[in-house]
Amino acid sequence: MPRLVDSIYDEIYALISTGRIKPGDWLRQATIAAEMNVSQVTIREALNKLVSAGIAERVPRKGVRIPSINIDDLMDIYNLRLTAERTAWQSAADKITSADLKRMHLLLPLTGTTADPASVNTARVK
Repeated sequence: MPRLVDSIYDEIYALISTGRIKPGDWLRQATIAAEMNVSQVTIREALNKLVSAGIAERVPRKGVRIPSINIDDLMDIYNLRLTAERTAWQSAADKITSADLKRMHLLLPLTGTTADPASVNTARVK
């Protein structure tokens, strides 16, 4: 059975992934605790998990918010990913086995794009 803090983390994560909580929004501990009818300690732990996962950022003496990304940072991220992923694919192609390919074929249906917010959780669990 999942811990309460994990369930709250998942709820907040879903709000972020569906766009109900947007980049730049502040995650106010007291407000969220009241809305979700749980203690502020539980919310604090869930927010700490979001910060640890890189989904949110802690701003000293201000709180926790969802970070915004400017276009220059976004371009840097894409360029880094392009380089890293190219290298990873080349390495994987050299080492892949028949068993790996079979497993990939089983997972392939789970990689499609969808507007269903639950698909994020499906991909995270696998």
